[in-house]
Amino acid sequence: MDPYAMNDDGTAKDPKAFKEALLANAGKMEALEKEPEVLKIVQGDDIHAFQELIKSVYQASNVQSEGPSSPDVSPVKTIMSPC
Repeated sequence: MDPYAMNDDGTAKDPKAFKEALLANAGKMEALEKEPEVLKIVQGDDIHAFQELIKSVYQASNVQSEGPSSPDVSPVKTIMSPC
């Protein structure tokens, strides 16, 4: 199963696997170090906070993709990008 698999609402199907995949990805972790509060959630034990974080990123991505095209290189968006 893809560790980054998402539910329709933007939460992770397997939040533990999603977190483990993020933590194991040096590129994603380097990007997230620019966002200390987000990094704290990713590295923490609060699965609900983690699910809410990725859901908000997912929803923001959907809103942006429906709006005008503008590149977003936010470290938080790194969570949702493949690889």
